[in-house]
Parts: sequence; structure tokens; C-alpha cells
Amino acid sequence: MSAKILVLENDKDILEIITLILSDNGIDVLPTSHDNLFKDLFGYQPQLLILDHMQTAEKRDLAIFQEIHSHSNFNSLPIILISASFHIDEFAKSCKATAYISKPFDIDYFKNTVTKVLVAVA
Repeated sequence: MSAKILVLENDKDILEIITLILSDNGIDVLPTSHDNLFKDLFGYQPQLLILDHMQTAEKRDLAIFQEIHSHSNFNSLPIILISASFHIDEFAKSCKATAYISKPFDIDYFKNTVTKVLVAVA
């Protein structure tokens, strides 16, 4: 599957795992940071954003969603949240995430979720 995914993940080890999983499936992955997120969105034009959510940063993450969804270039960009938070399902619903994945995640579940989202937007 050919696609471009932008990944904002704070844990370098998890980022490496995500990059390997996706790259092995023919997906181009660009890691990003909070500081570079919007620059990378415009420059890379991904089909999907995977966003690491930390419960201690809910206001920041909600603001990211609102800003992305308010921009005409990205208002339909699918976003998958990944998080170790016990309330990830509630947060994903409140910010209108396309999907969410709880950490630690099963690799097959991760791949299937990403594939389903990419197929839905293709």
C-alpha cells in the first residue's frame, strides 16, 4: 500500500517500531515533533496523521485537533490517536479522531487499524 503518514510520537522506541511496521508495508513515514507539525503537514501532505496522546497534555492535543480540522487543507485529514491513557476512547470521541490505538498495542491490530483508515480515505 502506497501512502504517506506523518507520525508524532514522543517515545523514540515506539516511533522506531511504528516506522518499521509501516515501512515494511510500503508506507512512507515522516516522524515529526510538536514544533514542526504544521510545517510538516503542509510540506509532506500526508494521507494520515498518527498522534501520540498524553493524558497530561489533553488541552494541547485538543488544540492540535481543532487547528487541523479548522484548516481547509486538512479538515478531512484522518487522525489516529495512540495512547497509554485509560480514557483514550473518550478523548478520541471528544476530539473526533478517526480511530485510536491503546498502548501497548498489538502489531497486527495496529497494521489493521492503519490499513482500514487508509482504505476509507482512498
